[in-house]
Amino acid sequence: SSGINAEWPLRPGAVLDASNPNTITVWSIADKSITAVLQFVHNPRTFAWHPHLLRLIVASGDSSVSMWEYDGCWIIELPAECSVNVNHTNWSSDGNALLLSAKDNFCIGFLE
Repeated sequence: SSGINAEWPLRPGAVLDASNPNTITVWSIADKSITAVLQFVHNPRTFAWHPHLLRLIVASGDSSVSMWEYDGCWIIELPAECSVNVNHTNWSSDGNALLLSAKDNFCIGFLE
């Protein structure tokens, strides 16, 4: 499989497999089970785990991002001032800010 894999920072051994179109599957290797299956309208381009929480930010290259936590998933519409077709995401080391970037521009967001 040629999917995107990332280690889960809070639970060593868990992986994220984005090899299926429009789907991200979160696996727990510890108990060999699927933790969650996330389905999107568009194929996810990028994702990033929060550095301290069980929180995943996912971007599909449009004007919104999705945030997944174990108890739900939310779509966050980006403000007009932040007109970025996101293709890269990254959390700050303290998890209070989120960088959303494209080839030629970027936006920094703060969650309340």
